[in-house]
Amino acid sequence: MASTPEELNILTLNCWGLKYISTLQHERLLEIGKRIVTAEPTPQIVGLQELWTHEDYVAIRKETRHILPYGKLYYGGIFGAGLAILSKWPIEESSMVPYRLNGRPTAFFRGDWYVGKGVACARIRIGSGPKDIVEVFTTHLHAPYEVEPHDSYICHRTAQAWEIAKLIRGAADRGHLAIALGDFNMIPLSLAHRLVTSHAPVQDVWRALHPDSSLGAAIDKSEKARMRSVPTAALNLSENGITCDSVLNTWRWSKEEQQKLGPGKPAITIPLSTSDPKAKRLDYIFAGDGKIHGEAGAWVVESAYVGMTEPHPTFQCSLSDHFSVGATLRWSGIAGQESNEALSSPPVTHGHTETGSEKHRPLSVSYLPPSTYDEILEMIYSYTLREGKQRRWRLYHFIGSLVISIGCLIAIWWSPRNFVSFLLMLLSTLGLSAGDAFAILLAAHHSAAELLGISTVHGNAGLDNTTANAGSVLTAIGKPDIPVYRGASKPLVRPAVHADAIHGESGLAGTDLLPTPARPADLSVEAVDAMAKAILATPPNTCWLVATGTLTNVAGLVMKYPAVVGHLKGLSIMGGAIGGGFTAAPMGKVGSTERYGNWTPYAEFNIVVDPEAAATIFDLPELAAKTTLIPLDVSHQVLANKDVIKLLHYGKEAPSSNDTNPSVLRTMLVELLCFFAETYDKIFGLSEGPPLHDPIAVAAMFEGTEYAIPLYDHEEGQQGRRERFNVKVITEGTHAEALEGKTETGRTIATLLPPGQEGVKIPRSLDVHNFWKVIEDCLEKADAINAAAKN
Repeated sequence: MASTPEELNILTLNCWGLKYISTLQHERLLEIGKRIVTAEPTPQIVGLQELWTHEDYVAIRKETRHILPYGKLYYGGIFGAGLAILSKWPIEESSMVPYRLNGRPTAFFRGDWYVGKGVACARIRIGSGPKDIVEVFTTHLHAPYEVEPHDSYICHRTAQAWEIAKLIRGAADRGHLAIALGDFNMIPLSLAHRLVTSHAPVQDVWRALHPDSSLGAAIDKSEKARMRSVPTAALNLSENGITCDSVLNTWRWSKEEQQKLGPGKPAITIPLSTSDPKAKRLDYIFAGDGKIHGEAGAWVVESAYVGMTEPHPTFQCSLSDHFSVGATLRWSGIAGQESNEALSSPPVTHGHTETGSEKHRPLSVSYLPPSTYDEILEMIYSYTLREGKQRRWRLYHFIGSLVISIGCLIAIWWSPRNFVSFLLMLLSTLGLSAGDAFAILLAAHHSAAELLGISTVHGNAGLDNTTANAGSVLTAIGKPDIPVYRGASKPLVRPAVHADAIHGESGLAGTDLLPTPARPADLSVEAVDAMAKAILATPPNTCWLVATGTLTNVAGLVMKYPAVVGHLKGLSIMGGAIGGGFTAAPMGKVGSTERYGNWTPYAEFNIVVDPEAAATIFDLPELAAKTTLIPLDVSHQVLANKDVIKLLHYGKEAPSSNDTNPSVLRTMLVELLCFFAETYDKIFGLSEGPPLHDPIAVAAMFEGTEYAIPLYDHEEGQQGRRERFNVKVITEGTHAEALEGKTETGRTIATLLPPGQEGVKIPRSLDVHNFWKVIEDCLEKADAINAAAKN
């Protein structure tokens, strides 16, 4: 083996390689491998986190093998630990040490417990001498989901910091150079940080060089107390060593800004002089000195840097939601008694007293001060009290849920009317627009509905966006546990068409307040299979299916599982346009001619995008008899005028001025609703306000119950008349021809049936005032849940 190196170049990065969840996963991680190779100085030891798939590990290894020929991917838990170590030198020994305290299995939507977090350990030989060994530890501590000290997982993260500190200390006791690196999910000088730097003879390499660097984001209490101005992006990179939540990281931009990125699009450059108030340092390299008692020489910190800040060359996005951290350690070999005195350092009494000169001192063994133990004991006491209360509440919740579930199942069979005492509903085929957001709100929070699940579909945007949007909306309204299933990405026989011009590329343009989904979509089962399972589990004629997007999922469902029709109480569809004076609602004009549709002169978007799917549904007599169609002729009567916007924004107790701050959810929904108001004004003449289509389809399922929002299926003055229609969908012609008005592709032709004959119900109007009242009631419930979750 070659002689012991004089320098060690180290690099760490959280790759954000979550399968099915993180965007452009394979493309980004492949580029990460290339950037490791081109990094200056060339890395010799690399620790990676959130590298979840073996395929991505192999891709990185293929790029880096010529400079880092040795590597190990570590496994743990159910889905793998996501940790990897790459090395220039041989790895003599490796192990995965799981953390004893690692989240809760009940918090499945967070995943920490299921991935089996721990410490990936590697013993690397860098020379032929008996002590020419580097022990490397890479880890990813439990994420904080609240701000310390109110973080419900602070005990978990503190215990994990204690465990890795013991591993580091053991390596130093063996006379080896100890290096710990990774995403520690902590800020400098926090309790976890002090445990590592005090309980183990290592130093935070960044603070060794930048002892006056930030203690968190500029907006954090710890940093505000220092009375410093908000740093620029440049200062954060060079002085504060930030790795997360930077304005330079595209994954922290709004969805609208992210949509401007991509192949062939103009490059977007954020000036380094931009203020960067939210950026913080979560990724660390801790290094010992490798000093053996009585021997001269030690490893010292030569330099440290933040890397991988440049975007992907093709997709223009950041390579991860974190930046990398690199450091160089240099061997400082000084002989004699004089060197021992020069290299010795006084004991660290508080674990956080580094100064600029410490980069040239080795580290002595230090001990935690009594005040730190008191802090730990106080934290454990508070945590134990909180857990005791939560344990009782979880028990009450379980018992109550069990009783209610059994009672509901029994009540289904004893319901005195021809619908279940609580309505079971599967909200299906969301193309995800602003209207869909309100539809989800109504379905999830109405006291008469139990939302079994959501399936997404191509439509207003691509399937990736509509699926992500569904999760975001559920998170925003406080219902993240409702499952989302990924449905059809294109029509039955036609290419996909999206409504970017109306709803933006994301399908929910107009706001940057959409949260990241708290729970990923369930990709283990096809949407139609999940829908069938949920519907077939309900008694006959009890379940409602609501379609607020293109009808591809519904058509696929009834074709594959025809038995579901017998279990449906009803199917309500937002789609189609009748025209010809069916109602008095304005439909707009093409030139001087009255139009029917909102996408082509004759057709509404949800129908014309997949007319074959719509025809399949309306051609089934048994299903048609259970179907309620909500066309534009009805939805154009439900307008969000100024009074409605005020109600939605501020609630029933709306202030006389706009001084009151509305909730984030209310602001988000109002922004979504108003985004396309101008379009409806220009094209359809709806100057009073934009219409809200999709929730009316949800409201249809309450017909005939005490919760009904009346839908009037008769012409004015003909109360008591029950109208039913035969609906045919024109499927001839291409989409391009329909846009030009050459064909009537997607047009819904409704023919009134003789009295008493079953067919499709198409209301002509509804109780608009009551409709908005119910929407506001659901908004209040969502606000209450969100407020409770913060406390």
